[in-house]
Parts: sequence; C-alpha cells; structure tokens
Amino acid sequence: CEQWSRANGREAAEWTSALPPSQARDAALEGLTFSWASQDPAAALEYLKTANLDPTLASILRYAAYAGWAKTDPQNAVRESLQSSRAFNDPEQFANTLANWATIDVAAAGLWLLENPLNPNEKTLAAKELAGIYANHSPEAGIKWINQLEGADKRAALGEFADSWAS
Repeated sequence: CEQWSRANGREAAEWTSALPPSQARDAALEGLTFSWASQDPAAALEYLKTANLDPTLASILRYAAYAGWAKTDPQNAVRESLQSSRAFNDPEQFANTLANWATIDVAAAGLWLLENPLNPNEKTLAAKELAGIYANHSPEAGIKWINQLEGADKRAALGEFADSWAS
C-alpha cells in the first residue's frame, strides 16, 4: 500500500476504502494516508474532505495525514493541523502533529511551542506530548525546556516527563 499510495494516493485510498469494513482495512487506510501525506499532503487532505468516511475513521485518517506531513514539512503541517484541530474541536490532533515533528527534531518542535500563541488547552496537551518525547530522547534538554513553561503547562509537562522517564 505504501508504494501505491506514493504513486497514486487517491486510487489506493479509494480502492482500500471500498473493501469491507474491518480493522485491517482501517489500518491499511491509516498507513497509506500517512505515506501519501508525507509526499502530497494537499491531495491527501483534499481526499479526506471529499471521501464519504465514517466520522471516527475520518478523524484517525486526519491524524495520520498530518503526522505524515510533519515528517517532511513540519512547520506547515503543524500550522495547518492547528487550524484543522480548531475546526474539528480536536486539540489532540494538533498535539499529535507537533509530537510527530518532535520525533525528528524535538528542539525545533519545542521552540515552536514556546514561541507561538495557543489557547491554554492546545498548549497544555502539546506540552505533555513533547515532554514525553524529551524524557525518552534528551532528558537534560527536556528539563531546560520544561523550565521555560509556566503554570498548568509546566505542571502537565513535568508530570508527563516524570511518567515517561520512569517507565
């Protein structure tokens, strides 16, 4: 599916979504959406807007699309995911996209979070996600980053950092 999605993402998605509903079909759609969006995010997201998908599956595929996009163009993916997450009232989607960026450059994702205005829920969820990644990849840098946060964001990040680092 991955190679097919890169060659013709729409065709791969339409064929796969026409299969009988199952966990295997949904997992295949998720994987191909991730791969497709890493190469052609506009086409993958346009497909998701026009496809007649179950709302739960559509949400899963949005997460996958923005996560895939974050692997190749993280700043634009994060910016667009933030707008999408607001439109769908799903701040966890944005946090997930930022976390996918952090898996390839945690310092840049952390700096982005510190420098960009967000509503409190968005920032707290994203801070928790990044704290867990810092704990697993760069604990010393994570502590320095967390110390730049304030209030609820700092408390949430410290809790997640401690949980992730201890496990």
